[in-house]
Amino acid sequence: MFSWRWSFLINVPVALLVLVGTLMVIPEGRAGGRTRLDVPGAVTVTGGLLALVFGITTAGHQGWAEPTVSIWLGVAVLLLIAFWFIELKSPNPLAPVRVLKRRTVGWGNFGGFASIAMATAISFTTTLYMQKVLGFSAFTTGVVIGLPGILTIVGGTIAPRLLGRIGASAVLALSLVVQSAGYAVLLWLNDGDSGVVLVLVALAVGFFGHAYSLVSYMVTATSGLPDEEQGLATGLTTMSMQIAITLGIPVVSAVIAARTSALEASASPTDAVLGGLHAGVLVNALFLLASTVVVWLFLGRRRAPPRPVRDDVKLQGKGAVEVLEPAG
Repeated sequence: MFSWRWSFLINVPVALLVLVGTLMVIPEGRAGGRTRLDVPGAVTVTGGLLALVFGITTAGHQGWAEPTVSIWLGVAVLLLIAFWFIELKSPNPLAPVRVLKRRTVGWGNFGGFASIAMATAISFTTTLYMQKVLGFSAFTTGVVIGLPGILTIVGGTIAPRLLGRIGASAVLALSLVVQSAGYAVLLWLNDGDSGVVLVLVALAVGFFGHAYSLVSYMVTATSGLPDEEQGLATGLTTMSMQIAITLGIPVVSAVIAARTSALEASASPTDAVLGGLHAGVLVNALFLLASTVVVWLFLGRRRAPPRPVRDDVKLQGKGAVEVLEPAG
């Protein structure tokens, strides 16, 4: 009676609750003045990201040799370059270049992108393995993948403590290493019963690391900015998340499909699929490991800088606040 499409209806009541809660809790505010919309910037960045996603998604379905893939990716590069120069000259830029050039913003979002894209891709990979190789039903596959997700709660609980001890960027690098090691366990996937155990172990470790990568990348990418730029920084983290979810599966699935096709002539159908899955897992783990190196090199072991304090506010003791009158 019900199909998987009905699951999307859960968004409707949740969205209504958020809307009502927002109107009740958040006080009404008005902007100090009107600003002109950066229409050229909005058009170029939206078009560039759409072309990028469409190009990579097409490659996942039709292969990287497809001419339209190169065309769409070329359009994406041109539009995103145009966006950069538009923002440099715009009096009211959609995304000020000074914010985009901050190391914490750029490389923090990169770390989050790597974590989310590869977590999405590994969920697809394990789903393909359990249904195509082990012959599990969709329901059983969902239960197996869902069980390790419990450890995301543990990872989310530990994350704040690690942030306070070693800093957000170090936690982000550590989380990428943990995910890489966890997902690498899937390189030993086989067509026997032990494969389920390997999936549970790999996802438990990987999802644990993924949980505190989300916390650390959000903190890294939004720290040290003045209040008026917090909205932009948060928007960039959301954009990175959505692009990662969109791109992770097409890229890894293209690797799996290419390797499977190459093995079909010399191996059994099951071995060909396993070979493709091993290739996808290897790319996944290596990309996370390389991302760890990049995040560590460009961010290093840095504690998140404190939020800027207004000049007219002075803290006294542990809780008292004295508001100083401006001079003159």
